Amino acid sequence: MHDKIRDYSVKDVKKRAKKVIESSVKYRCTKIRAQADISTIGGLIPLKGVLATKKECQDIADIQVVAFPQEGILRDEGTEELLYQAMEEGADVVGGMPAAEWSREESQKHVDIL
Repeated sequence: MHDKIRDYSVKDVKKRAKKVIESSVKYRCTKIRAQADISTIGGLIPLKGVLATKKECQDIADIQVVAFPQEGILRDEGTEELLYQAMEEGADVVGGMPAAEWSREESQKHVDIL
């Protein structure tokens, strides 16, 4: 899976995100919370693709973009800084996944960082 993430492009993410949004709107789901994976593997590419789609689809759906540390924050060194960058790029909120960390102590620190 990590190899696929490394190969993501903004264009690819945008294409897939737009397909999901259009499908959702077709079924009258117009409030969408999109999780953009933030990690040192994909960097900010997933976020940039989702943000571009949010802008393109703003007339058909209300989209909230979450910067989501899929690989953990402590386990994936460098992700904390990427989360700050994600907010500067335009993410609406930051999510968390403490269970992605190696230990209970690291899970608690994950929450503290957020």
